[in-house]
Amino acid sequence: MSLSMRNLEQCFENAIYTNALFIGVKIETQGSLEAEIIINPRKNFEFKLAYYKKAYDENLVLKTFSGIRIVGITFGDCFDDIECDFENINESYRDEVGGVHDCGVAWNPNGVFCGECASESCKGCYNEFTKKEININ
Repeated sequence: MSLSMRNLEQCFENAIYTNALFIGVKIETQGSLEAEIIINPRKNFEFKLAYYKKAYDENLVLKTFSGIRIVGITFGDCFDDIECDFENINESYRDEVGGVHDCGVAWNPNGVFCGECASESCKGCYNEFTKKEININ
């Protein structure tokens, strides 16, 4: 499952709601051997979200050069949290009930974004059968 602009927006919203200190953005660049991680501090969240929305398309590809795209997003209270999220889940995966997990966030089997998630499966989660977007505000 590739990420979308809505996934990026929801990650920022969840980070703001939980008062997280950092948001990590994983970017692949054409020609690079490995993705890079950009870490945004809390004071920059609103500015950086506005920048990403202006500079990247709906599929998180840079509008001015299609060889750059956002491939992961997460948030945490220290750099180690962000590093752990990106190292532990290198690619999104679908669990046994159809939920999707990617970089420490998840979408339930109905495609509803659930926010930060450390579970390997949606099975048994209280959000497993939610049909509408979860509003945390």
